[in-house]
Amino acid sequence: VDNEGISQVQLRSSRSQVNLLLGVLRATGLKDAVQLATLSQPVPLEFASEEAGINAYVAATLPVPLRKDKLVTKAVARTFSPEFSHFFDISLPLAADHAPSDSDSAHHHAPPSSQQVPLAEVLAGGRLVMEVWHQVPRSEFRPASLGCERQPFGRKLGPTFRDALLGCVEIPLVDLLRNHTG
Repeated sequence: VDNEGISQVQLRSSRSQVNLLLGVLRATGLKDAVQLATLSQPVPLEFASEEAGINAYVAATLPVPLRKDKLVTKAVARTFSPEFSHFFDISLPLAADHAPSDSDSAHHHAPPSSQQVPLAEVLAGGRLVMEVWHQVPRSEFRPASLGCERQPFGRKLGPTFRDALLGCVEIPLVDLLRNHTG
């Protein structure tokens, strides 16, 4: 799957697993995203300079049966057109553990238990979610100006409560079943 040279996803398979190579290449249109994010915040966000750019990074999420943690690039400082050129090599099992939802258990009177779901099924209905964030420097941080409505989590794993969400894109993974590279 190729998103106009912005991201790249490739699958390689063996007998027991599939390797997913996820490339986060670059981001575009961030100057407009900053203006929209500034307007939508309860307290306007303060950015270093409209000319200097932002400190951008990307947090990517795969469907939960595949990976529970977020994949996070390093921040690229002071630009509106960051070049990440970052690749994640992720090993995926051919079948993933999936706990049924409450609606699934309601039809069966047995207690919910984990079951194996084929990787193809997860890919057919799953989406890769990529979020572009501005890493707010500590000098600009003010507790009243939260950067997003999302649940905060530690910077080592992804965005902190002071970082500002600038945009999000969802990429259907079903294309990986037809094309192994893109």
